[in-house]
Amino acid sequence: MTTFITKLAYQLIPGDQVQLASHPDLQASATEERTHSPVEIAGRVIDGLISIRLVDMEPVLLGANDVLKLKVPAILEFPHRLLLSENAADERLDVGFAFSGSIVRDNLVSEGNTFSHPLDIYGLNPDNHKALIDFNKAIDEAVEDAINAFALRIQNHVGCTDGGFAGQVFSHDARVHQVRNALIEYAVLEVNFNKQSVQREQDTPTPATDRPDR
Repeated sequence: MTTFITKLAYQLIPGDQVQLASHPDLQASATEERTHSPVEIAGRVIDGLISIRLVDMEPVLLGANDVLKLKVPAILEFPHRLLLSENAADERLDVGFAFSGSIVRDNLVSEGNTFSHPLDIYGLNPDNHKALIDFNKAIDEAVEDAINAFALRIQNHVGCTDGGFAGQVFSHDARVHQVRNALIEYAVLEVNFNKQSVQREQDTPTPATDRPDR
């Protein structure tokens, strides 16, 4: 069973993993070893067409509204609904999942450190676990980016050349956690909603090649 999501060509962004067999103009580049290729450059729509360059391929003109199948982001294939867990020590929210009446974080330890089990007991495989770890890491990086962008915008607005106050305000973990907690709820909502966009299709076996009689 193969999973995929779809996008229109004009919605593609760098990093999207395009299923080569999903479009007539890309099918010739598909092989058993190379079924997907990441978008390197997505151009602008001109007269209903858009130039897309995939990694190690020549640019191709696609219809802006052409439908393409993409590799599913790993976090969308996480088998459990994502939930928020609060660390009582610092009130920081982390992403986890429900198990046995508690929420398990990405270190596989439950709230309150009451239990920890191997991956298979949680119904996870190594890819699922990595996806959860990577998602929490992406949240941390996004929060840092958001704080930096906010501070820079304010500094530019008031003509400030010294970011000292930003350093004072956001050097305290509690302040960062307040910002993070406000944003992480949105991140979890996006994942849980977009899981609905994952589609499945039965794999088609490769036809056997008839061998000539010897």
